[in-house]
Amino acid sequence: MPLRPITLFVFLALAAALAAGLVAVTLPRGTGPDTGGFDRRVRVYLMAHPEIIADAAAVLQRREATAASAARREAVRANRAAVLSSGPLPVAGNPDGDVTVVEFFDYNCPYCRQAFPQIASLLATDANVRVVFKEFPVLGPGSVFASQAAIAASLQGKYLAFHDALMTQGGELTPPAVLEVARATGLDVERLRADMTKPEISAMIDESHALARRLLITGTPTFIIGDELIAGFAGIDEIRAAVAQARSR
Repeated sequence: MPLRPITLFVFLALAAALAAGLVAVTLPRGTGPDTGGFDRRVRVYLMAHPEIIADAAAVLQRREATAASAARREAVRANRAAVLSSGPLPVAGNPDGDVTVVEFFDYNCPYCRQAFPQIASLLATDANVRVVFKEFPVLGPGSVFASQAAIAASLQGKYLAFHDALMTQGGELTPPAVLEVARATGLDVERLRADMTKPEISAMIDESHALARRLLITGTPTFIIGDELIAGFAGIDEIRAAVAQARSR
């Protein structure tokens, strides 16, 4: 017989409390699955101590977050070479830096744009940092077009200049807007458009998406510094702290 909603709620809440070690319930010896009496006792207890539900949920949430962080760190270690590689693209900062900051980003992501000056500040104040940009367009065709154009710009030796220009461009980066930025950056736009169709450019974007899946990355920006993965916007203090921690290991 299916559990009534209140019964299911009670059992789930009690299970959470038991799993968190916040409450122990002992059935009388010799009793069977007396669901009616048991339900009533559990319900009375939880109604008298409702904070148990919140406490148990908080404990379980912390455990899940800890497990997720551990899984991400292990994924970073398992994919270390791919994480640190910039492929054919240039790196920002010191190519021989002792700490690498990796950013998965989308040119149309507003939080990536907010993070851009944070990375610029880090590069301006730490001469021993290497920054790898992972083209990870997730916000639609315009973002894919921008990433294809940026990678193609590397064939004209202007990847970093074009990257910076795109990240500081206001508004949505539609294909016409991307090409206008390309002209302003001094790129040969006709050559750029031709290079964008090369299969190796799409392959690079596909590789970034495949790596993101292995690293359990689902959004932008995401930073990897040492073994730590920072999901979402990170301010300069948080980034510097992560760099210092990675450098100390």
